Amino acid sequence: MTGKAVAQGLGTPHDPDPAVAEIIDRSRRAERRRLAVIWISRFVLLAVVLLFWEAAVRGGLAKALFFSQPTAVVEFLANAIRTGELTNHTVVTVVETIYGFVIGSAAGIVAGLTLARFATLDAIFDPFLNVLNSLPRVALAPLFILWFGIDQQSKVALAVSLVFFILVVNTRAGVRTVPEEFIIIARSLGAGERQMFTKVILPGAVPAIFAGLRLGAVYSLLGVVVGEMIAARAGLGQQLTYYSGTFNTAGVFAVLVILGAIAAILNAAMVAIETRLLRWQVTNR
Repeated sequence: MTGKAVAQGLGTPHDPDPAVAEIIDRSRRAERRRLAVIWISRFVLLAVVLLFWEAAVRGGLAKALFFSQPTAVVEFLANAIRTGELTNHTVVTVVETIYGFVIGSAAGIVAGLTLARFATLDAIFDPFLNVLNSLPRVALAPLFILWFGIDQQSKVALAVSLVFFILVVNTRAGVRTVPEEFIIIARSLGAGERQMFTKVILPGAVPAIFAGLRLGAVYSLLGVVVGEMIAARAGLGQQLTYYSGTFNTAGVFAVLVILGAIAAILNAAMVAIETRLLRWQVTNR
């Protein structure tokens, strides 16, 4: 095909088909509308719940002593931000959560990959891992406090114990779900064990690993808060217990709002990292 023919409207091999481009554009517009409906519905639902809550307390259907009310919670949060009442406690909880998450997830991923790589080792440890994983480790918080004291170490240890087993299970499952044909093709192309692991097995297990990381981030926060509620010098869990004991319901809900925000931020961070690392899946489709 000559340049003149191309100039006359036959197009280039890289020009998209107008019909296909229209379909793609229509699909994108539909997806944007769907997302807009979802977010608007979320805000409307939240507003309805908060309005009903406020009206129920003001109308005498619920007692403010037990349920507080949204305006009181917002006022408490505003005062806490202005005075810095919860700032130090928030920092303590976040730091302990990050420590527990990083240590537990790193150890869990390494252990999961090792067990998935060596079948005999996996068979040896499998019953012990199942028993330990079935234990209610949150209930072991008093024991961790006895071992490590009421400072940061006991909260981090409890968080690690929760995150570790989540990542071990997810990592093993991710490795086992790598398609067999990928392994066969890699071997037929002469891939060695190291190449097989780094180029095929590990990338194939990444989605399952990140599913565990997203869950592990939440459970790390859970473990830290539970430990702080039992015995701690500082932290949002300790404040939660204090406000409950002094019947400061607005303070309790304010702390819950902060914890929810922390959990949402951790989850969003994991989703962003996962999306970036798995971009190759989208480009290869």
